[in-house]
Amino acid sequence: MADRWEEITESIYRAALEPGAWSDVMSMMKAGFRSQAETFYFLDFAPRKVRPVHLCGIGDGWLARFDELYFTPDNPWCIHSRELHRPGVVRTNERLDAHTHRNGTLYRSVYYNEWMRPQGLRYSIGNTLLAQDGTVANVTLLRAPEEGTFSPDEVLAFERLTRHFERALDIAIRLESAALQGERSTRAFDELAHGVVILDPRGRLQYANRAAQARLARGDGLALRDGVLGATLAREQPRLESLLRKVLPDAGPGLDSGPARLSLARGDRPGTLVLSAMRVASGQARYLASRAAILMTIADAA
Repeated sequence: MADRWEEITESIYRAALEPGAWSDVMSMMKAGFRSQAETFYFLDFAPRKVRPVHLCGIGDGWLARFDELYFTPDNPWCIHSRELHRPGVVRTNERLDAHTHRNGTLYRSVYYNEWMRPQGLRYSIGNTLLAQDGTVANVTLLRAPEEGTFSPDEVLAFERLTRHFERALDIAIRLESAALQGERSTRAFDELAHGVVILDPRGRLQYANRAAQARLARGDGLALRDGVLGATLAREQPRLESLLRKVLPDAGPGLDSGPARLSLARGDRPGTLVLSAMRVASGQARYLASRAAILMTIADAA
C-alpha cells in the first residue's frame, strides 16, 4: 500500500508540469480509494460556476446541471463553505454531520437528491487545495452506497496525498502565471514615451512600464495606495474608479464595456492627463480564474 501512495505522489508532481498527467493521477486515486467518480475542479462562487481540471465518472449531462444543483440554498457544502472549504480540512459525510451536529445533513439537500443520488453516488471525501478571492480548488472522490463510507485509514491517506496536490497546484499556478505574463509582451511597453499600466479587476497594479513608474514615483496625477492605482487628488478619485468600472467584464447594465477615456487633473502641476483604459484577455488559463485585466495608457493632454 505504501508503494501505491508513493507512486501517486510522484504522479501528482509530474502533473504540475504536464497537465495531461492528471488523468493518470485520478485513475490511481480511483484504484486506491475504490471510488466511482474522481473530480479535480475550481468553484467560482461569484458567478456560481464550476471550472473542471479533470473529471472522471461524471457524464456530460450531469456536469451541465452541476452549477444549477450545487449552488442551491440548502446545500450544506455551500452553507458551511467558509469553515469547510479551507486547505487541509478533509471533508466527508460524517465530518459534515459532526460539524452541523445533525445526522444525514447532506442527504436532505437538493444537491444530493437531484445530482448525487441519481448517479448512484452516496459517500464523498474531499479537500480544498486553494481558497482565495471567492474561488476554491477541490479534489473530491465519490463512492456508491455499496462501497461504504471512507475508513479512518483512508481519510488519513487522502489527507496526506492532498497535501501534495496542494503543493503541485501552487507550482502549476506559478508556472501558468509566468506564462500569461509573457504573453502580454510587456517588455515592448518600455519603449513607449507615454505610460502603460496593467491592473487587475480590483485596480491593483500588475505591471507599469518605465514611463508609468516615473510618473507614479513623482505623484503626477496618479499614485499607488497599498498597491491600488488611485488619483493624486481626492476629488478625482471617483472619476477614476468610474473609468475602471466601465471596462470591467461585470460593468453592469447601462455601462459601456469598450475602451473608455478620462481627462484627469494632475494636482499641483499644470495641464491634465488623458487616461485611456480597455479590457484585455488574460489568455487561456487552466488553473487561474478567467479574469480580464485592464490595460491603461497615460499621456499628457498636450
